[in-house]
Amino acid sequence: VLEIMEQLQRLEMELGEVAKNKEKLQRNLRELTEYTHMLKITRTFIHSRSRYEEFPTVETGSVTGCTGMQRLGAKLGFISGLIQRVKVEAFERMLWRVCKGYTILSYTEVDESLADLDTGEVGKSVVFLISFWGDQIRQKVQKICDCYHCHLYPHPENDDERADVLDSLRIRIQDLNNVLHRTEDYLRQVLQKAAESAYSWVVQVKKMKAIYHILNLCSFDVTNKCLIAEVWCPVSDLTNLRGALEEGSRKGDATVPSFVNRIPSSDTPPTLLRTNKFTSGFQSIVEAYGVGDYREVSPAPYTIITFPFLFAVM
Repeated sequence: VLEIMEQLQRLEMELGEVAKNKEKLQRNLRELTEYTHMLKITRTFIHSRSRYEEFPTVETGSVTGCTGMQRLGAKLGFISGLIQRVKVEAFERMLWRVCKGYTILSYTEVDESLADLDTGEVGKSVVFLISFWGDQIRQKVQKICDCYHCHLYPHPENDDERADVLDSLRIRIQDLNNVLHRTEDYLRQVLQKAAESAYSWVVQVKKMKAIYHILNLCSFDVTNKCLIAEVWCPVSDLTNLRGALEEGSRKGDATVPSFVNRIPSSDTPPTLLRTNKFTSGFQSIVEAYGVGDYREVSPAPYTIITFPFLFAVM
């Protein structure tokens, strides 16, 4: 039992570690996949370098002559990521109300369904790009994104950086797919090895359970050191019983050998009917009506002849 328990514990720990690593790899793969879709879709939102540049300055001496964009700071900021499709409308309204129009939201639904990073459920997602002015607006936008559980990813500064990031993501996705395939192969090998040993483990456990069940039916002697079992045994099987007990004592290296004593009894012995694969079915039919007393003739041999005939007549 201890050996089986140790093997099962080692197997459980190994499978648990491999499963955790697989979950982490799958999460990383989902993140990289989302990042790839975000970079490809946001490319259509921004077409040139000019949108990243500062606003043109207007030479004016009065504060009232400056435009609102100049007073905000001079440079656009961008936050990009993914959000669930059902949250887009509420997300857009919240941005407009909190930021008071100082943000520009562009979004497009992803063509294919993506798995959620946390739950793994497949659903529709939307890629969004938020353009804003000022650090305070950035903080507000980030808090809103956190409230709506958006998956934010860094936005590249130019097309060259975007292309480099896409190439690196493509390589990392290929590596992750290879590692996941190897992990699944390793899991399959471990489970196949465990499945091969499962039958022998079940047999051993059933044998041990049967042994303990029989031991629980025994009683202790006056010294509480030996077990006494009172059983009915056919006279013709006493020799085999003694031989089995001697063999068990020898193989178990028992200090006290097991032995058999015949005890006279006035009780009626139970009925023992020996059967084989052929006669067991007919014996079950007979026992459905009742079991004969000790030394009574069993009607099962006659049933073998009469039952098929009567069944055919019916």
